[in-house]
Amino acid sequence: MTEVQRWEYHSVHLVATGLLRDKGWRLWQINEQEQQDWKKSAIYASVNEFCNQMGQQGWELVDVAYPGETVTFAILHFKRSLQ
Repeated sequence: MTEVQRWEYHSVHLVATGLLRDKGWRLWQINEQEQQDWKKSAIYASVNEFCNQMGQQGWELVDVAYPGETVTFAILHFKRSLQ
């Protein structure tokens, strides 16, 4: 019998910190849990920078959404193989 590939999933919400050229991104929620002191957390220059950091931890981006009319909030879904 072949073993079925198993995954773990991670949902991340990022919030834009500024407008236009000064925009950065802060980590607001992980798996629907608001992060303590998120307004004081590290600022990522871009969503790509955040995704690259997640990739270094073995996470693969599988979906991204920018809900609303402006790009001030991003929801990212990642997966990685269960060990």
